[in-house]
Amino acid sequence: MRLRMALVGVLTLMGAACGKLGPAPPPVLVEASQVEPQIYWASDLNGRRVSIDGYIGFDNGPGGQAIAIGQVLTTRPNGQGDELMRFDLETGTGPNQLNMAVLSRERFVPNAPETITFDLAGTTFQDSAGKPHPLREKVRVTGRLVYMGVGGAGLMADDDSRSPTGKRFKPRLVDLVLETPPAG
Repeated sequence: MRLRMALVGVLTLMGAACGKLGPAPPPVLVEASQVEPQIYWASDLNGRRVSIDGYIGFDNGPGGQAIAIGQVLTTRPNGQGDELMRFDLETGTGPNQLNMAVLSRERFVPNAPETITFDLAGTTFQDSAGKPHPLREKVRVTGRLVYMGVGGAGLMADDDSRSPTGKRFKPRLVDLVLETPPAG
């Protein structure tokens, strides 16, 4: 009986230990100059959390407005510089959201997505604490990196002769967190 109780105790402790994975590893910081080789030309970071510093930009319209089709992280403010990564943020005034200064909402084709035109100067992003920051301020976007794929057929990719693999993968950041990067 004692042996059975001891064995049950040991198995219980082993089961509890197996359920604990420990703390998650820190995100991989990918420098702007390394986005293409580490994210687009390779898929080693698939499923990992990564951080990229840049500026939130949009497809700019006439007169400084932007059309909210999707956000893009760039190397310079206002959608200027090199494009680093496309992603989608929720709109609103909460943490990790965009507070867009909407100028107009239009639907050009029935049943098509609404086109939102907004004022870039009045639009802010909220960091993970909900503090607003202007779009001209640098942001660190952290998220889980996933690649588009077709079930059983592998990852989707375009041909790219510059890539060591000959492919350019189609990444996406999900589960986003916004922070201001450390000074320096």
